[in-house]
Amino acid sequence: MGRIVLLASLFLAAVPLGCGSPNTSSPTSPSPASPTTGTIAGTITIDLEGTPVVAGAFVIATDEAGHWNSYASSDVSGDFILPDLLPKTYTVCSSWGSCYAGYRTASVVVAETTHVDIKLQCTKAYVSDKDGNTFIMEITHVTPSYRGISTLSLTKAPSDTLERIIWDSILISPYSLEIRQVAQIIMMGEPRSYAYPGYYDVFYFYPITVVSVLGLSEQWYWQGEVLSGYRNSDSGIRTHVDAPLGALTVIRFIHE
Repeated sequence: MGRIVLLASLFLAAVPLGCGSPNTSSPTSPSPASPTTGTIAGTITIDLEGTPVVAGAFVIATDEAGHWNSYASSDVSGDFILPDLLPKTYTVCSSWGSCYAGYRTASVVVAETTHVDIKLQCTKAYVSDKDGNTFIMEITHVTPSYRGISTLSLTKAPSDTLERIIWDSILISPYSLEIRQVAQIIMMGEPRSYAYPGYYDVFYFYPITVVSVLGLSEQWYWQGEVLSGYRNSDSGIRTHVDAPLGALTVIRFIHE
């Protein structure tokens, strides 16, 4: 399996739309200006039965010309608001860690709120640990991860000098073609650890074998400590889980 390079996304700051000038013709009783914009609002959850709403998810509205018109993060209730949007049709997308939502279309009407509820989807995998347990996890984050919490940060050669490391990455999103090439990850032993004064306290690099869906395999080092996500409990309730990489043996991805 060849080297897999993740193209990083640049998150450009959107410029807020300007407000109309106040009516100064009658200083003692100004006339209110007519509204010229509308709002998109909704709630973000993960597409799992019984899973709580998602706080801190990134949401963005893009117009038909591809311009970023508004962006926001969901609050502790999973709610988001994209205000001050001109009346037109927008594409709304959202992400949280390695979980993403397909594009939704929303039409904005002046002085009204268009409701768009979003369900994020996460990559699924059978996760086996050293205690002999196997469970299905919906992966949300890898932490800490040098290339981002939504990626597998990989290298062929860990080093005690951070600047010498050549990195590769696999995006864990269910929409990623990269992760769909991976059948399983086999943990191969104890990690190497390096401290980088002035950057990070300690990074752990776990030796792994990456097996492709074609049966090809390649050796890597996986930088990280914890695989986070949701799993089914024995009672059928979905619960959050943080699985230390050192406690795992095999991660077999489910490609639907």
